[in-house]
Amino acid sequence: KPKDFAIVFVSYITCILLMTLMVLYKIMLENDSHAHIFKSLIKLGYVKKQIIKIIKKEVFYYYAIMLFFISIYAIPILVHFIRIETISMGFGLELFVLYFIPIAASSFIAYYNYKNTVFQKED
Repeated sequence: KPKDFAIVFVSYITCILLMTLMVLYKIMLENDSHAHIFKSLIKLGYVKKQIIKIIKKEVFYYYAIMLFFISIYAIPILVHFIRIETISMGFGLELFVLYFIPIAASSFIAYYNYKNTVFQKED
């Protein structure tokens, strides 16, 4: 039924957005305590370029792991619905992209916030 499908679709998007915002908020809260760690690394001789590389890797792997675990759940469900022709291949790809875009955007926001927090705390 179209009404049921619309409810499920809106719920799917809402859950993804809430999860993404929750993870972004968690990272932003932890940035302040991590700034002290990076400050210590600077005192040990790390340069800004190396610190940025570490921050980039940390944020990338954090979000890559999150996408991996979400994909373990989402992809088999999408494949199942595509195989039984409940949804089309194109719509399945759109749903996949719909959960990938907010997470990717959140990763960029987290990276820039993390980088700015670390170097703002630099004395």
